[in-house]
Amino acid sequence: SRARRPGGHASLLFAAVGTGAGGAVAVDGRMLHGAAGIAGHLGHIPSSAAEGLPCTCGSTGHLEVIASGPAITAHYERLGGRPADRLETVAALAAEGDPSAIRAITTGAAAAGRALGGLANTLGPDRVVVGGGVPRIGPLYWDALTAAFTAELMAPLHHLRPEPPRFGHDAAVVGAAALTRTLPLHSPGATR
Repeated sequence: SRARRPGGHASLLFAAVGTGAGGAVAVDGRMLHGAAGIAGHLGHIPSSAAEGLPCTCGSTGHLEVIASGPAITAHYERLGGRPADRLETVAALAAEGDPSAIRAITTGAAAAGRALGGLANTLGPDRVVVGGGVPRIGPLYWDALTAAFTAELMAPLHHLRPEPPRFGHDAAVVGAAALTRTLPLHSPGATR
């Protein structure tokens, strides 16, 4: 039961949280690219949970440095956890009840949820989809993300909940194939 605009496609806010944090916004079946072609670059939204942490863009305090897989792993180590080489290690430790691992994951998930809730208030999408490798952690991640997301929503959007991609791990491939319907094979004026 997803809402649709009369006579059009559902509007969509998509977040991909993996080695980075990115995303897309689609309205009436068309992706928003923005003037500089960077619309949907969600990783560079300021996040209070990331305050003071350096970002790859040269600034500090962006969502990507607290919510991405490498960021959650680094946060786990900052919290006093033992050295961890990857997110899967932190997720396994969280499943065993390690409080630092649980906190690192829920902090990243909540930061992503707050950012997406704020964007939902701004854009008013019909759907919010969250994919990528980090959400595969499971309920620990999804519960923290959903609680933070819901807490941010204005009353007209209280029905909205983040959801996983309909096509699971194949979502990126299916999305790329769908783009072939809306983008030209060659840019106008380009040489062959």
